[in-house]
Amino acid sequence: MIDSRTPERFDRAVLVALDEARTLEFADRVDDAVFRLQREIEHFPESPALRAALAWLLLRVRRFTLVSALIGEIPDSVKRDPQWLLITGFTMEGLAELALARQCATKALALNPESAPAHLLLGMVALDEGDGTTAGEYVDKAIALDPGYGEAHAQRGALQWAQGARDEGRSSLERAFVLFPTHPEITDGYCQTIEGNDNVIIALRHIEDARRFFPDHKRLAYWHITFLASLGRTAEAVGEAASALGTFGPDGALLDAALALRSHVGPMETSPGQGITLCMIVKNEEHDLARCLRSIHDSVDEIIVVDTGSTDRTPMIAEAMGAKVIRHTWQDDFSAARNAGLEQAHGAWILVLDADEVIAREEAPLLHRLVTSFETPLAGLVFTTRNYVREMDLQGWRRNDGRYAEEGGTGWIGSDKVRLFPNRPDIRFRHAVHEIVEGSLQQAGLPLVRSGIPVHHYGRMDAERTRRKAEHYVTIGRRNLAAGTLDDARSIIELAAQEQELGNHGEAVPLWQRFLDLHPGTARAELGLGVSLCALDRWVDARAVLAMAMSHDPALREAPVKYSLVALHCGDSGDARKVLEGFCVHHPEYPFGQLALAASLACEGRMAEAQAHVRAVELRQIHSRGFFRNLSLDLLRVGQQIFGDRVAALFPEQENA
Repeated sequence: MIDSRTPERFDRAVLVALDEARTLEFADRVDDAVFRLQREIEHFPESPALRAALAWLLLRVRRFTLVSALIGEIPDSVKRDPQWLLITGFTMEGLAELALARQCATKALALNPESAPAHLLLGMVALDEGDGTTAGEYVDKAIALDPGYGEAHAQRGALQWAQGARDEGRSSLERAFVLFPTHPEITDGYCQTIEGNDNVIIALRHIEDARRFFPDHKRLAYWHITFLASLGRTAEAVGEAASALGTFGPDGALLDAALALRSHVGPMETSPGQGITLCMIVKNEEHDLARCLRSIHDSVDEIIVVDTGSTDRTPMIAEAMGAKVIRHTWQDDFSAARNAGLEQAHGAWILVLDADEVIAREEAPLLHRLVTSFETPLAGLVFTTRNYVREMDLQGWRRNDGRYAEEGGTGWIGSDKVRLFPNRPDIRFRHAVHEIVEGSLQQAGLPLVRSGIPVHHYGRMDAERTRRKAEHYVTIGRRNLAAGTLDDARSIIELAAQEQELGNHGEAVPLWQRFLDLHPGTARAELGLGVSLCALDRWVDARAVLAMAMSHDPALREAPVKYSLVALHCGDSGDARKVLEGFCVHHPEYPFGQLALAASLACEGRMAEAQAHVRAVELRQIHSRGFFRNLSLDLLRVGQQIFGDRVAALFPEQENA
């Protein structure tokens, strides 16, 4: 086992925490940044870098009481460190404990007479005491000692501005901003002094320079938009506002600015028969919609958003991002809502996405090339959806490979669907749930062609949202089943899968069987039926069905793994081992095959071989304890005492991992 507290792991974890906290701070998510650092401090309390980073962050946002509490937690020996003397001094100044602040500055200067921050601190104390002249002398001394000290230039600018020397003050604040453009007070202090087009042009140039280095800084983005708009560069400001909403979410100030700008330019439009129209249906998607639209904004020509009853800011976000928003009364029919959007679309091609999906930014520009290529026929273009998940033991799971920055969770489950198709009145969505256009494309005689561009879908990582969505689908499906309108195989298997996902295995079994009556030998349906039978403790029936799934589709990797685990529940470790040994030869990369083989070897008493497979999986940073714990408990529950105890013996060493 890898010790999680090795120096290498320690250093890496601290660096990751510092980087993530910086990203959160830049996005104005200060509470999240503070929590991220606090959580890592709990894991690595001996790290001075983490505590110092937290202290300086809290000082930048003027949360002096919290810094004071943090100081109280550190040992006295650490408090005598020059950095912590300064942290304490600036905290005391913020809390108006001026004598203590001066004392800290004096101690810091005794250790380092050329400490620019100590001189700045004395200047701030002098200013608090009403002595502007002495304050200016200390600030000038700090700048002389360190000409690149942005906070000192900012303090000088504030002093000059207060004394009526506005041009000099603005110049000092400008210098401070150039040196430290990510400091919230420095950025706002400089930008708020800007007046007149000449100064706006200069400030805009500085902002654009800073954003090249810090594109993920929300405050810089806001001022960038503000200055573009003040110069009358509305189209550019609209684009930056849309990008900022996608990056940072529907912040009130950003959203207000984006809506005001959009009111001057109107929604995105295209001429009939030209370009690509993105069509979406939404309801209460304010947390995801801007991210989705940002990913595709520059690669489509028109956006149609059908809102089916949002009570949050979803319609406002859509409008701010350039969409035409259509209000549609919900009729428990996803196809009806989709088709309402198609009726309003002008583009030659229709692209369909959901709010919790994105297309990778480097691949989105390929869409136009795809639909204008002479090699692409008039067709429905099929995209693979990467449904990201946190669990790893799900049917069809594949591990992330780092190819896309948009990856999420531990991996993904793929599903294929037409996402891009010609805008024609005879091509419409069908089915009230899990709506598709494939049927109308087939009826129109148009082929299906793979695009090679994946859609990144994040909805399944939100367990509560996934459950609500599944419950909604099941409600509609059950009603159609009762009414006798659920008669096509696709709708039946979709309802079976949703019932299974909700744990309603008693309801799922007859649906799987009904589908298999229509399409016998469908391995994926047999696998689904086997899973539901297992959940109902019908182990013998499940084993027989899973054996058929293996024979009908040898490439379906979940079937032999599930079959072997069922064999263990039936007390047959030899059969389980033989199946898994053959499987692992052909699928050595599949972790659950290796873990299931380890379990079957353990059940046969071959512990050394079992442990070797466990170590191989753990070296890939895939933790196995939960798998073995659950399997052991399940085996004990069905009376396989020896097997359960032997599987349990595979994971005690991981208790503290």
